[in-house]
Amino acid sequence: MSKDSIERTFIRQVTGLIDEYGKPIEIQFHSSYNCSYCTVNPITHESLNPYCTTCNGTGKYTVSTSYYINGIVNNFIGNPNFILYGNETYNLIPEGRARVTCWLNDVLVDDHSTGGKTYLDSADAVVIYNNTYTVKNYQRTGINKARVAVINLELKEGD
Repeated sequence: MSKDSIERTFIRQVTGLIDEYGKPIEIQFHSSYNCSYCTVNPITHESLNPYCTTCNGTGKYTVSTSYYINGIVNNFIGNPNFILYGNETYNLIPEGRARVTCWLNDVLVDDHSTGGKTYLDSADAVVIYNNTYTVKNYQRTGINKARVAVINLELKEGD
């Protein structure tokens, strides 16, 4: 089997998994801005206009944005990944963790650079099946045209 044949097979299989069986995953961002309708006290950093309807008198307001990707989800809530070694049982992935595999280009801010900044770098939360996670880490992997991201998530406190 040639290298091109192996690469085509890999691309076909990964495409089938992600595109056919992937689920929509929401990546959330929250950005804070200074209120342009308020004057802020330079000492207390609070608004001098407590009745401002834009920021409710705080001097800042938050804008929430969501970005959606398609990915394969391995959710380990209540379904830990155990391994037996002798008489001992080890939990490889603690409860409250999840792993997502998606196309790398779907999470790149600039899809012309596979080593560039991703949306995961500034994500506040990732929502899967009504559970909210934080990004623990991620890896870039794959070959040539089939570059994927493997994202490790941790259940957000309070969920």
